[in-house]
Amino acid sequence: MIGTALNTSVGAFGLDVTQAISSFRGYGTRNGASVRISYSRLFEPTNTNIAIAAYRYSTSGFFSLPDAVAVRQLDELHQPGLVIAQQKSRLQFVLNQSLGESGRYGSLYAMGSLQTYWNRSNHDTQFQVGYNNSWKRMTYGVSVVRQYQVDTMRWDNRIMLNMSIPLGFGAHAPQSSTSFQHDTSDGRSTIQQSVTGTLGVDNAFSYGVNANFSDGGDNAGNSVSAGGNVGYVSPFALLTGNASTGRNFSQVGAGISGGVVAWRDGVAFTPNMGDTVAVVEAKDAAGARLANGSGLRVDRWGHAVVSGMQPYSNNDIELDPKGLPMNIALKSTVQRTAPTAGAVVRLKFDTENMGKPAVMRVAQADGKPVPFGAEVIDAESHTVGTVAQGSRIIATGLKADAGTLNVKWGDAPEQRCSVRYQLPSTTDAAKPVSIAISDAVCH
Repeated sequence: MIGTALNTSVGAFGLDVTQAISSFRGYGTRNGASVRISYSRLFEPTNTNIAIAAYRYSTSGFFSLPDAVAVRQLDELHQPGLVIAQQKSRLQFVLNQSLGESGRYGSLYAMGSLQTYWNRSNHDTQFQVGYNNSWKRMTYGVSVVRQYQVDTMRWDNRIMLNMSIPLGFGAHAPQSSTSFQHDTSDGRSTIQQSVTGTLGVDNAFSYGVNANFSDGGDNAGNSVSAGGNVGYVSPFALLTGNASTGRNFSQVGAGISGGVVAWRDGVAFTPNMGDTVAVVEAKDAAGARLANGSGLRVDRWGHAVVSGMQPYSNNDIELDPKGLPMNIALKSTVQRTAPTAGAVVRLKFDTENMGKPAVMRVAQADGKPVPFGAEVIDAESHTVGTVAQGSRIIATGLKADAGTLNVKWGDAPEQRCSVRYQLPSTTDAAKPVSIAISDAVCH
């Protein structure tokens, strides 16, 4: 593809040419070119944005990637007699208009397209206008669509309304969505209602219920259906379940999906598998959350798989320190990679063991509390903490399970002391341990 763009005071112009060569079994090789001319401009005084694009396909031998895939799928289904409509030209426009300062009164939009074909005399035409706005926590919109239906050889007109509102407050408040559609051509009206939500720290659990009603219009009777679904993103797989019922039917389903990546140094599981993935290695960082996926965390072996990578583009893989064991620190939290399509990228995040954390209640030999803010130093003269309220030492980075800490709150001999400590043998590195006062007397 060869293209160019030009920005001027009257807007932005674009021109590009695409050459495509496709090979099909039984059809031979086809080639052709397409030319696109585009124009867009933002009118700042009124905050009006317009975009117009015109496509011209030089010959019937031009196949876009979706069209080429569709032809091959027909061949694989042993339906070579079926042919897809090959585009000849396309004209489309989009207009967006904000109302009021910063869209205070919502926004209007209009769009339309006209498309012709090489192997079909009829053409597709569609127009749509709409309005969107929000009020407090509710969003709503209305739109009108007029479309020429090639199969029925008539115009189809639809009116659509939609509204979305949270049912409650907080991060896990369920969302209610309502949509209404009326087709003026056959008189059919449809109402759809759904409630969806998530639960859990990482929104790993999802649920939804829905109901649909259609009056059938001129061609059929009324129909009612209802259903529900649940999903759980576990560290190893995606678990789903669903059920629905309606007139003359009922359905129940369940599923489990995921993927596994194996390499020389280990194996990792993922609830979502894609063509292009990254394997994250972060030793001792079990529990750390990755910002690249809901519920995605580093497993107990220090591995995680990030799916949905965009090939030939920069992808930032971010490891959130929140959730790390308290004795582990990351030397970097973000790495960038630009993988090729279908690649498995290996990214190593270096970690450092900062020692064990502990909270100790201490007292001086005479029973008095240790002064607030006193500095706590280990045997290697490293500051490991301070004395907090209630004569408590909050220490981090303890290298040994037993040892001596020096506490200092002044330069005079009576303004310092030392305390011996002994950590429990079963210390959870993710949580600070608490030592009883009888085991931590400052002498």
